[in-house]
Amino acid sequence: LWKSKQHLRLEKKQKKIIEECLITELSEIGQKINNSINEGKYSCLLDYCLSETTIKKLKELGYNVEMGGRYNEISTSISWA
Repeated sequence: LWKSKQHLRLEKKQKKIIEECLITELSEIGQKINNSINEGKYSCLLDYCLSETTIKKLKELGYNVEMGGRYNEISTSISWA
């Protein structure tokens, strides 16, 4: 499939945006995980949902990630052994 130069530039820009969001999310989550570890915990609970890219990366790193919620509230549980 032939793609125009503009299309290729847009794809590259979109990929960069996704990578930047992943870095930002993982940095924030890393701080929460470290805080939980320092408190002797084996999980942390976030009161928001994560991007699919971040969830995939966390699972690749060996974390268990579960999303849930009640009513209009969404939470994400991250755990490790």
